[in-house]
Amino acid sequence: MAKKTTRFASFPKYLFLHMRKFVLDGWVPKKLDVFVDVPEDLDIEYLRGTGLQSGEELLPEQEDQSLPKLDENLVASLMEMGIPRTRCERAVFNNLGKGLEQCTEWLFSHMDDPDIDQPLVPTKSKKSEISFPAESVNNLTEMGFTIERANLALKNTNGDVDRAIDWLFSHTEEPAVPEVNPTQNNNQEDKAPGRYRLLAFISHMGSSTLSGHYVCHIKKDDKWVLFNDRKVAISSSPPSDM
Repeated sequence: MAKKTTRFASFPKYLFLHMRKFVLDGWVPKKLDVFVDVPEDLDIEYLRGTGLQSGEELLPEQEDQSLPKLDENLVASLMEMGIPRTRCERAVFNNLGKGLEQCTEWLFSHMDDPDIDQPLVPTKSKKSEISFPAESVNNLTEMGFTIERANLALKNTNGDVDRAIDWLFSHTEEPAVPEVNPTQNNNQEDKAPGRYRLLAFISHMGSSTLSGHYVCHIKKDDKWVLFNDRKVAISSSPPSDM
């Protein structure tokens, strides 16, 4: 019998937990009438991952075999000209974000392609990655953008080249690949133990989702302080069991 295990590679400096006490009961939002006893100290060091253990196997990376969403109205308009659907799909796929005229021109200039009558086959890629037509990427790289940024722009605009250009000029500071600090795995935070002491919590004061009020308690100088809109006061018995 196989068992899947998930562990923490490192622990954050501050641990935020969300106690979900609101549910939908037949599409009606309700607040659960339960108490959650929040401890002052929490030790989750036992959840730290220590690498592959004896007798364990890593799960294979999931692959996504999906195509960008095609404009079915555009495909139907091309088919009305008597063109087979497979060819129409290829024309729309290679002209994502463009109109009927560009797709028609593409069809007439690619009639002799050896794979013109072959169904579109998704390109295997790692999960969450999508491959875009080379022509769409080239349109952006010819403007001086890198391949990485071109693909990122197309991903954020569903393959629309015109929108991708606008996206690129309005996101000039956004990196194409998340920056990784080479010493990230060696800093003190990643080596910190998974032991925490309660510092603050937010409570909902009320019996339902349609009424009530939120207040916050923060511990300062070993004393709990209540923040209730403008009111700030020492709390002698904070409701940590709500």
